[in-house]
Amino acid sequence: MSVIDFPPPPQPLGTIHAAGGLSWRFDGTKWVAASTTSALITVTVDQILPPGFTGTVFVEAAAPLTINLPTVPQAGQAVTVKDGLGNAATHAITVAGNGRNIEGAATKIIRTNYGWMPLVYSGDQWVQT
Repeated sequence: MSVIDFPPPPQPLGTIHAAGGLSWRFDGTKWVAASTTSALITVTVDQILPPGFTGTVFVEAAAPLTINLPTVPQAGQAVTVKDGLGNAATHAITVAGNGRNIEGAATKIIRTNYGWMPLVYSGDQWVQT
């Protein structure tokens, strides 16, 4: 039997901690299992992420594209968008909140080759981590 060392409270709502093969989310009072798996998808065209998606979007696009985050996110839900081909300086990757803000804006743009945008939903908006 293994013991999981969690960061001590207080933690910001939605804080994610990976341990014991699981993702754990702080719900404001305790740590709860957020997922038993994390997804990795590779995209080459505009995408709308499904509700509940948690994981990494690996972008391999030869043209600008938009990744729409899930429409009904849950606090602690984590999504990372990554430029996998290293051409975001030429072909920008737009990350859209899909009805939710990303740090106060409707969209954020990755314009750096091999850049990435790690996001967690706070319960009010998406925030970069």
